[in-house]
Amino acid sequence: MRTTLLLSFLAATACDKGRDSAAGAEFDADADTDTDTDSDSDTDSDTDTDSDTDTDTGFRGTIEMEVTDAKGTFLCDTTVALTGTEYTGSCPSCGFAFETTGVVTAEAGTACDYTQYGVMGSFIDKALGFDRMLAFSPSYAAYAEVLWEATTASPDVWYVLAYDGSSSGRASFGSDGVLDWSLSYDEGDVSLGTLHVEITGSAVVP
Repeated sequence: MRTTLLLSFLAATACDKGRDSAAGAEFDADADTDTDTDSDSDTDSDTDTDSDTDTDTGFRGTIEMEVTDAKGTFLCDTTVALTGTEYTGSCPSCGFAFETTGVVTAEAGTACDYTQYGVMGSFIDKALGFDRMLAFSPSYAAYAEVLWEATTASPDVWYVLAYDGSSSGRASFGSDGVLDWSLSYDEGDVSLGTLHVEITGSAVVP
């Protein structure tokens, strides 16, 4: 009797283990394989190339002026920035003419009095207190390559600063649009006596 009960218990236990094993296998076999591959490839290539080429189109140049006294003593060495706008008034046989602005950008010397030094040819505005005009003629009367100066106070009165063959100066205008000139002259002054002025200038003509 005890043997029969023991066999029945073992058989029942074996069946329960089989069911547990089968149920466990069924539960474990539920494998969730989520293969979500989000491949966002944003290739934004912004190539902004700014090719801005600004060019100066106005009359512009530089003047160097040196002044010495009658004894040869250095008085003043001045750099002038020269700009200009086209002058459309009367000008004798001019190839071109400009109303200029001359601004001192550098100077050496202790007594640079521009109301007395280099009054003609320096084109410094404050030397005479009003604007001046610069003009060039390839030829005029018996002269060639003439450099002129006038003032806004007397725009119809033009003074010859230099011409080909002159002992006091020369001027030339090349095919590259560059005007070059040089001046060498003596200038009288009541308090300082005779001053000697040396000027070289160069300007781009549009």
